[in-house]
Amino acid sequence: MVLNLDEENVPYLIDVPDLKFGAISKLKLKGDLNKFNLAGFIDLNNVNYKGYNIPGVKTIIEYADGNIDKLLNYGTLDIKDFRFIGDNQETLFQTNTKVDLANTHFNYKLENQKFALDSVEDLKNKGYSGDINLNFSLTGKPNNFNAILGIGADDVTLSGFHVKDLVIDASASNKLLNIGQISLEYEDNPLVINGYLQYEPMKYNLHANAENFNLSFLGLDPNVKTAEGILNMDMTLTNAATSGKIDLANFSYITKDGLTNAQNINAKIDVANNKLQINRLDGGFNGGTFIVDGNMDIPTIPGDFMKTKHLELGKIDIDANLDKLGLRYGNDIDYALTGKS
Repeated sequence: MVLNLDEENVPYLIDVPDLKFGAISKLKLKGDLNKFNLAGFIDLNNVNYKGYNIPGVKTIIEYADGNIDKLLNYGTLDIKDFRFIGDNQETLFQTNTKVDLANTHFNYKLENQKFALDSVEDLKNKGYSGDINLNFSLTGKPNNFNAILGIGADDVTLSGFHVKDLVIDASASNKLLNIGQISLEYEDNPLVINGYLQYEPMKYNLHANAENFNLSFLGLDPNVKTAEGILNMDMTLTNAATSGKIDLANFSYITKDGLTNAQNINAKIDVANNKLQINRLDGGFNGGTFIVDGNMDIPTIPGDFMKTKHLELGKIDIDANLDKLGLRYGNDIDYALTGKS
């Protein structure tokens, strides 16, 4: 039996918003429902997510000893060829792997892959350029795995924003997320994040540092109309204590949908002994203004957070002066708050 598919917009058939792609496939099916083999090709084309064109996919697969009652949990899946394809049908990325689904054990490595951002015509037109180096590995089983991701770029442009020394060095398992380093320089000012997060029991040690970081970088989000301001931050969050400082100067942030219009927000916040002290927090928001000061205990993330999803709140002593502060929810709810607390 031969299974053919030629559909211009697959997500339309299964109601997946924001995603569009066409699919062409030809798969040969042999055997019966209890034991069958499937082999052929699957091509995804004209892939678009929220206005971004994504490289197409061409893949050749063989699925052996399949069982319809244990689909993708039994048999062997051999991805003989997997490629990302550019607008001119050039191969941007190529790999292959084989998985024993009944005794699933991943052992996949991708080493020293170089990807040119401007090799994708849509990214090039949106202001992306430069080379990114990629390393990735995945070993173990679904319930006991280890993944390592490394991304590096000396000099790239992201949606028109010039970035230097981009580094993403992270690893994850079923028990732990470890951020060795996430860092970049924008306009010669650094942003650095590192630390770890253990899932159960919940333990964490995270550090974030920014020096004179220009928040126009937030314009990387295509939904942002304009962003500006300067951020200085040095924060450390752990189970035992949270400390640091946040200094925000002349921050403005306007989205294209008009739901968020923040103007000239300034903040000076100190954190010590798990207490957040607001020395200054004021500005404009959706046509109104606000002034806030006071202090509050930093909410604690308990060890069983992954099960309960509950934070432990402490004391709050905040004074707020609101004047016609606009709050908007979608296109139907729009109101202004005025008052003191």
